[in-house]
Amino acid sequence: MKKGMILSSLHRLTVISSFGQNNLVESMRKIWKWNGGGVWEQIEDRVIKKKIHEMMDNKKITKFSVDSVLDITKPKFFTDNHRFDVDIVQLIVLNGELHC
Repeated sequence: MKKGMILSSLHRLTVISSFGQNNLVESMRKIWKWNGGGVWEQIEDRVIKKKIHEMMDNKKITKFSVDSVLDITKPKFFTDNHRFDVDIVQLIVLNGELHC
């Protein structure tokens, strides 16, 4: 395996772990981040790209290198037709859960 491929794989794992395992989902052509309070929030690619910049620690950052890490990271949290809010017997509210 080439050095660049090893670094890209390491960066991918670091990016995902910085958000928390299973806290990112790409579905419906959007990226969603679990906010820890019961809600999936839509985020832009740029939020992840910012993490990649931080992780690369100013080591010859180029658009290509950032886009490459993002491209190899997305399949790890891609879910085809993810269904949000499938549990209809509870509703997430600011102070907890409301059960029906």
